[in-house]
Amino acid sequence: MNPPSTEALPAQTGSPLRRGKLDVIVEILWATALILLPITSSPPLIKLTGTLVAPPSMILIGLLLILSLLPRIRRRGSLPLEAAPLFFFVLVVLLSTGLSFFIHIPTFKNANMWKEALEALITLGMGISVFLIASTLPAGEVDFHKAARWITIGGIAMVAFSLLQAFFIFIMKTQFADWYIWFEETFITPRPFSRELARLYGMAFEPSWFTHQLVMLYIPIWLAASFQKISVFKLRIFRLSVENILLAVSLILFILAKPRVSLLAGLLIFAFIFIKVNSSLYRWLQQRLQRRHPPRTSRTANWQRFGIIAGMAAFYLALAAGLIWIMKQDYRLALVFNYPPTPAEMGRLLLLDENTIVEVSKRFRFMERAVYWLSGWQVFSDYPLFGVGLGNSGFFFGENVSSLGWTSIEVRYLLTGAPFLPNIKSLWVRLLAETGMLGFSIFTAWLIGLWRSTAFTLRSRLPYHRLTAFACQLMLAAFLAEGFSIDSFALPYLWVVAGLAAAAGASMRKISPPEGWIAPVIRRGD
Repeated sequence: MNPPSTEALPAQTGSPLRRGKLDVIVEILWATALILLPITSSPPLIKLTGTLVAPPSMILIGLLLILSLLPRIRRRGSLPLEAAPLFFFVLVVLLSTGLSFFIHIPTFKNANMWKEALEALITLGMGISVFLIASTLPAGEVDFHKAARWITIGGIAMVAFSLLQAFFIFIMKTQFADWYIWFEETFITPRPFSRELARLYGMAFEPSWFTHQLVMLYIPIWLAASFQKISVFKLRIFRLSVENILLAVSLILFILAKPRVSLLAGLLIFAFIFIKVNSSLYRWLQQRLQRRHPPRTSRTANWQRFGIIAGMAAFYLALAAGLIWIMKQDYRLALVFNYPPTPAEMGRLLLLDENTIVEVSKRFRFMERAVYWLSGWQVFSDYPLFGVGLGNSGFFFGENVSSLGWTSIEVRYLLTGAPFLPNIKSLWVRLLAETGMLGFSIFTAWLIGLWRSTAFTLRSRLPYHRLTAFACQLMLAAFLAEGFSIDSFALPYLWVVAGLAAAAGASMRKISPPEGWIAPVIRRGD
């Protein structure tokens, strides 16, 4: 099918002048939404919504839904093929949530099942809204360039703010200045960690959210730009692009935030880069060496190859040693090296023995998360096909906590004193517990479809198509680990990068349709 003609749009939306004004308004809202992405919990929005996940960019996304997406759907405009699994996922979510009213849901204090389900559906709707806006607004190379620039401008503000935090915490080693606390509590986040003086948290509500946005958005964007030698700015400092500098500084800030799960996500990103560049680096070194010292015999050539491999291995070992040293500076990560699991414990861990998992996690200072994950896993074991409905897994927390879990002060508080429902702290486990194997499979299929789309888009001759696709691949690598740290659908970073990649894939298919590709149509073309 052919895409709807754009020549008729001015007649449908009004005069060309009004159409131009609307385009300007949409572009301003989109730019502002991307610039404000570092802020996860705006105090005014927290007061308005009553939830801690309150990014101001979501207000702008809501306006864009009204001004851009709904008119597009009304005109029977197209959506990218990559959006299709999400619609099936929503149907499964609605089905599992509806079925949850026909199973036994335990009571938990004063928590209301209707309220929890509604809030969970709203957060999912927020995330999918971000994806749909990000996947439909950019149409050409210029739009992807602008999006990358706006994201980078917001990242510059985040880096500057974080450096100021680092100055107070690690150099001055004192409380934040009064003006800083006032500004932060008024505009950025309602609960600054100024009294802990231990970890950076940037413009996010807590350090784990800060590292999440770094590995899911900013590091992938800047690493992809550095890898592909692309920059959204013409400025160069000692031949370094703005993205080169931001990438280096963001890695330092990432370390100062002292991540654990996000550290694994970062390692997955660089492992992906390592796999991608290792063979080409070997060939480049071999060619350089052969040009300078041409081998006279096959034996000399073999020794040259051996020397290159040995040199690369030594470099990687030194890099690994440096990484281990950095990790050991955090006392929590140092425990993994100082008190590793015994062979017997490893065997029981592989068998998913609950008591062993809790014991080992207690030794490594993440017992609470292990208790949450095991609670969700037990819910999935009891309701494997459709789960217990979105937002309902917390009702089962009390009956699934192991006896060792009660030794945690945090777990006891959640069970006896906290006024809110516990959550699972892992999106992967939450998907299994609340949507069952069916919902988990469809969501995973969506991620796999995104990966295949980006692999095709990387063939593009247009640099910002390739930048967007490669950044999405890095994000997906990080998301494998981040799914064990974050369980909210409302944080926008996954959806922004995935949406931009879907838009790039749709644009690429218009330029060069792949052979044998089923027409990527949701409504009337792509």
